[in-house]
Amino acid sequence: MEIRLKPLAFILLLAMFALPVMGQTYSSFKIRTKQEQALKVFPALKSVYIVASDVGLNATDSIRVQNVGTLPLRVTVSWRLYPEELQGKIRVGIKPSDFIIEPNELKAIIVNISVLPGVFVGLYNLSITINWRSADQQDGNIIVASAVVSTNILVGEHSYKLEVILKQPDGSPTSGMIRVSYFFRDQYVPIYQISATRYTFYVIEGRYLVEAYLGGMKRASQEVDVVNNDVVVSLTFSPIYISRFKILSEPKMVRDALVFSVEMRNDDPLIYKKVVELTVNMYRGQELIVDNLSIATLTIRSNVIKDVLGFVEPPEQWENGSYTIQLLIYSRGHILYNYSTQVSFVVYSPTKTKYVSEIPFHMLVLIAILGVLFGFFGAKIAFKRAGWYKLPRAVGLIVGKEYIAYDVWRKKFEDPAYISGEWSKAFFAFSILARRYWAKVEDIKKRRFLALTINAEKWVFYPVNRDVTMFMCIHSIVNEFDLIEALAKLKVYFAKKIEEHSIYGIMMDPEEALGDLGKKILSVF
Repeated sequence: MEIRLKPLAFILLLAMFALPVMGQTYSSFKIRTKQEQALKVFPALKSVYIVASDVGLNATDSIRVQNVGTLPLRVTVSWRLYPEELQGKIRVGIKPSDFIIEPNELKAIIVNISVLPGVFVGLYNLSITINWRSADQQDGNIIVASAVVSTNILVGEHSYKLEVILKQPDGSPTSGMIRVSYFFRDQYVPIYQISATRYTFYVIEGRYLVEAYLGGMKRASQEVDVVNNDVVVSLTFSPIYISRFKILSEPKMVRDALVFSVEMRNDDPLIYKKVVELTVNMYRGQELIVDNLSIATLTIRSNVIKDVLGFVEPPEQWENGSYTIQLLIYSRGHILYNYSTQVSFVVYSPTKTKYVSEIPFHMLVLIAILGVLFGFFGAKIAFKRAGWYKLPRAVGLIVGKEYIAYDVWRKKFEDPAYISGEWSKAFFAFSILARRYWAKVEDIKKRRFLALTINAEKWVFYPVNRDVTMFMCIHSIVNEFDLIEALAKLKVYFAKKIEEHSIYGIMMDPEEALGDLGKKILSVF
């Protein structure tokens, strides 16, 4: 059977089959071209360029573009100024203005804005248009896309000087990043940025925000209005500051010391041999109980971080509650930095005796009996523990600037700063004395012990060998010459441990190497 179709019917039948295929092909083409022809634009132009008509301007910035597609692109760049500057005194140069960018390539478009003196006062808008399309001229599916980058050129009538000075509270100079922003269309927009200690900017009339940054932090700022005169802005801040404060040991008894650590940092690399003093004040409520106690005197050179160990003894005795700690950094009698924090702790105080006017007879008899019993047993124990005060508070080893310490009373290895608030003074004094006296004695056997008395504590240092020194913290009433035999026995003990484990092994794991130190100390004393 022969089927005959009229021309119109044939066309309709063909369209029924062809349209779905064409639709699918067109959709696929759109997705492919979107992925293959894509350009990212990263403008680095200011929001506004301020120009004094009597001075002019020559500014150079850039616009970066990146081909994020898979096909090479041809990029063309053009610009337009509105309103048009009829004298030709505003000139814009763009290089390159026509180029090919490969896939994944990042390219910079240099934009030079030149404003000649004598330009008309006013606000000009500069629009830079970036067009791109496929670089293959024979590609039948060429799609053209574009992006517009805009900025403003504000021309004022006269130029004024805005001088910015960065200094420390003691008057000495400091460096930093100076940022100047201009109040434009209800917000501050950045116009200048430079690293300096002192710099002069040329500006027009208006409101400005001047900021100083150092170490990635904003240190100082000031708003200023420039109207018919030059302006000097002085920003004062300290590049030396306290970056960390930590309580190491809170007082447990009413007369214990408060021990803390401070991290002091300097962010200005130009500072050289600046002497600063760290002091502490303490308040209980509004009452000043510790006044300007000196913690350390330091010399600052360039960028540096210094760790300082401090301790505060109670003026009389601690009370339960909150205290305010204020740390001050001084230089040349001026406060460079002020740091405050609050701490709270609970202390235990001795029981107070309450006196009464009359005690019943039966209570007196009971107290007398208990007194005889306690006296008997107490005397017996006292005879066994005669010389208890000679038992050391701590025993440890020093190797160079490293040290370990055993808390005899708590029977564990501990940081010496936690055991005694006098440790930093004792270690500092030992370091000086050891260099002055022990270094001159070549024979280790002729090196006599060193003894330092600080308040109620006595620190005895005794050489084990040329590299290792033993130290002991005892009560100040103990005569160090009475301890010669005990020191000699402990020296033999430590020498054997060093031979077995090495001094490195002892310093790395004292609990393992010196596990029997507590028993040894009790047997010696």
